[in-house]
Amino acid sequence: MGNVSRRSFLKTGAVLGGGVVASGLPLSQVIWAAEGKVLRACCPGDISILDPAFYARQVEVDVMSCIYSKLIRYKPGSEWGWELEAAEKMEPVDPTHIRFRLQKGIKFTGGHGEMTAKDVKFSFERIFKHKSFLAPEWGPLDRVELEDDYTGVLVFRAPFAPAWLLSLTDATGHILSEDAVMKATNDGGNFGVKLTAFSGPYVLADWKPNQYILLTRNPEWSGPKPGFDEIRILPVNDPKARERAYQAGDVDFAPISLDSLKTLKSNPPANTMVENNPSLGYTWIGMNTDHPKLKDINVRKAIQWAINVPQILDAAYSGQVNVATGTVAPGVVGYRAKALVPPEGDLAKAKECVNAFIKSDSFSKPVEL
Repeated sequence: MGNVSRRSFLKTGAVLGGGVVASGLPLSQVIWAAEGKVLRACCPGDISILDPAFYARQVEVDVMSCIYSKLIRYKPGSEWGWELEAAEKMEPVDPTHIRFRLQKGIKFTGGHGEMTAKDVKFSFERIFKHKSFLAPEWGPLDRVELEDDYTGVLVFRAPFAPAWLLSLTDATGHILSEDAVMKATNDGGNFGVKLTAFSGPYVLADWKPNQYILLTRNPEWSGPKPGFDEIRILPVNDPKARERAYQAGDVDFAPISLDSLKTLKSNPPANTMVENNPSLGYTWIGMNTDHPKLKDINVRKAIQWAINVPQILDAAYSGQVNVATGTVAPGVVGYRAKALVPPEGDLAKAKECVNAFIKSDSFSKPVEL
């Protein structure tokens, strides 16, 4: 659902797909196997909100990617990139200004009219106006200046490279109808799961909490014809239950657990492709530098050098994930090919750091770690 290479789908490790795996391509555009026009998909959990400024779970982003539009979206494939969606043109004017021009004729459902640059301005600026916890995804965005009904300029207080692969392409980049949101909320704030207006290839036709989410074709959609008449999404929290549902033929598409990845890749069910793609997600061990026992840098270095990352990955993730070299994913600007500390660690260096701590002014008594 939505861009399957993002967060929860591929952070869990892999995706099972009947006939094809989306690999980053929005499922609204995939042409599925010839046996039908209904896609049945499992997802980890149910929706609780459909407001892109206040979303809580990845499944909500997946659904929003089908029912709303963004200026640009993630480009299909395993490389991080973007392509035009609602915008017919996007260009950086200088390091702090990005000009966009909307396609004409994009309609909001429910009689809320055509999408304009005013809707873009409203959608992005409300994130700051209503103090959303997601505001950091837009970094130093200051405002959106309007040039005409379809053209505007995103103005940043400082250069912000993540705008292209986070702000504009992820959840907070979805464009809402200002008219619909104001009528639903009065102040333009969080509208929860109230139905406002849709502009994507699908509409939310039905939702039974903890049972299913039903998306059907948007009759007012003027873009490329979506690949399915319906998408039925079944919320299933347990990854093993999702795998069993797929293997039983109850669903066509499902995220799977990492401990099953190796087995299913070597012996996949019939008519199935199992694919493991890179993600922006990462897991890390952090240290509270304000804690008295961790204030000295030598203590923290000792811990860092003592950790053997591959051993942890083998035990916790069945050896099916890669060692991170930092918090920036491969293919994204700022990624470093080599970790600053060898993943295997070095116990000798860890002992050196402990000895340096003992000799320092910080040491007064044994520290238990």
